[in-house]
Amino acid sequence: MTRPAAPGDPFAPPADGKPQTVAGGGGDHVDLYRDLAAAIQAGRAPVAPGSEAIVTLELANAINYSSHTRDAVDLPLDRAAYSALLKSLQGAEPALGGGRRQA
Repeated sequence: MTRPAAPGDPFAPPADGKPQTVAGGGGDHVDLYRDLAAAIQAGRAPVAPGSEAIVTLELANAINYSSHTRDAVDLPLDRAAYSALLKSLQGAEPALGGGRRQA
């Protein structure tokens, strides 16, 4: 299904002109693993629960699917269609010429 892009500039500043700040202290994956271990020991929720990570994974999969099909996608992503794409890509040579080399 091909749909036109949404109107507007996705890289434009917010319509109200006010900058938006995302709270957070930074960190890396090691910090997240440490927090997960501490959360389990303390019986509290981790700062990055898996229930939120699945949303990021869904978006990443949708971006990947859209880049291969060159089509807009709806969320949640059609799992059967995404699985079919992954199956079709198994064993395929990388598109940009990098990666695996034939001996």
